[in-house]
Amino acid sequence: MAVTIEGSVGLAGRNYPIDVAVVQKLLIDYFTQIIPVKRRSSRVITPTIAIDGECNQALIDLIK
Repeated sequence: MAVTIEGSVGLAGRNYPIDVAVVQKLLIDYFTQIIPVKRRSSRVITPTIAIDGECNQALIDLIK
């Protein structure tokens, strides 16, 4: 299933709420499911972001 967004998300991005929510969901899935499965890190990071469509500093830090 392809996921698309309409604009950029993050610092100086367009940050449309639906796009931000998509990126939030993808990042949460990545850090909680993909990394442990692929054993890319010995330390699993649990993101402290909610899927709320708000682009805040926590999301920007996670994108970085």
